[in-house]
Amino acid sequence: MSGSMRITILMPILNHMRQSDTTGSPWHGQVLTTLGVNEEQLRNPNIRLPIEKVDHLLELVKKATKQPQLGLIAGQGFELKNYGLLGFMLSYCDTFAEVADLSTRYYRYLSSDKAPVIEQKNGLVIARHQISPGQPDEERTRAELFVSAILQSARILCSQPIPLRSLKFQFSEPVYSELYSQYFPDTHVSFNHSHTELIFDESCLEVRLDFPDQAMKSAIRQQLDDVIHKEQASGYIQQVSNILTQQDQGFAFNLTLNEVASLLNISGKTLSRRLQQEGTRFKQLHEQVRHQFAIKLLNDKQNKIDHIALELGYADRSSFDRSFSRREGISPAAFRTDIQTD
Repeated sequence: MSGSMRITILMPILNHMRQSDTTGSPWHGQVLTTLGVNEEQLRNPNIRLPIEKVDHLLELVKKATKQPQLGLIAGQGFELKNYGLLGFMLSYCDTFAEVADLSTRYYRYLSSDKAPVIEQKNGLVIARHQISPGQPDEERTRAELFVSAILQSARILCSQPIPLRSLKFQFSEPVYSELYSQYFPDTHVSFNHSHTELIFDESCLEVRLDFPDQAMKSAIRQQLDDVIHKEQASGYIQQVSNILTQQDQGFAFNLTLNEVASLLNISGKTLSRRLQQEGTRFKQLHEQVRHQFAIKLLNDKQNKIDHIALELGYADRSSFDRSFSRREGISPAAFRTDIQTD
């Protein structure tokens, strides 16, 4: 087995895990200990888990909750507020077609899986995805989570369900298959295919977005008001900077040139060329934005410097100290002291 996923993609599972722990026995903490992952790491969306650990997590949670259909249940708990970068990008979309295109690019950022492929054929839209190999039962859970979360996100964005014509899974029929009619009403479901596929009517692509949570959309829009007109004037430097700092909980230090380019719907070579035309390079801009974000975090004395180093992607505190000192001439601790005495 190979491949990995950002911890962010598992937010529906992690939230369900916490909500299900109502017995007074913190079994979710025991699950994390078994995996060698702590709560602090879970708050860092840049952390990647190998597929083996993801599958072990799913296995332990299913056992603790006695819910073999975990992926179906957790996917329905998808919340856009947990995906700041996705919300940032979706705020530019008007139709479900634009959402579908953006989502395939965003998925490349979340997982080392091949991104879903979307094609139109004979009046239908087919979203095809090859689930990464792993433990058979957990492959099924990951596939069910993928499908359930997609349909839930569509309900959120369009204020209505997006009718699913048929659904093909790449695993054998589970013992709880009678539950599928609850999660996928009026949908023909079949099993043992080479890929997992969601099949919609082509007309679904024209459905316009209608955020039911207007407060959330207003917050996103308010955040972007000052950004959008600046992007038009300052070009790709501003757009890349925005993406790097709109990641789910902070600075997206693990985003590569190609991943950022994909989110902007251009090639890595094109983005590199555009940045050079504007007088910078991706690595230089990346470090500049990271330093600015470090200063922002240091201004809040509640942020421990060790934790800041981790959030910014440094191997350890000393690496952060050296990098910061090269730019400011003083250590992060000294910088914070100067702020507090001013």
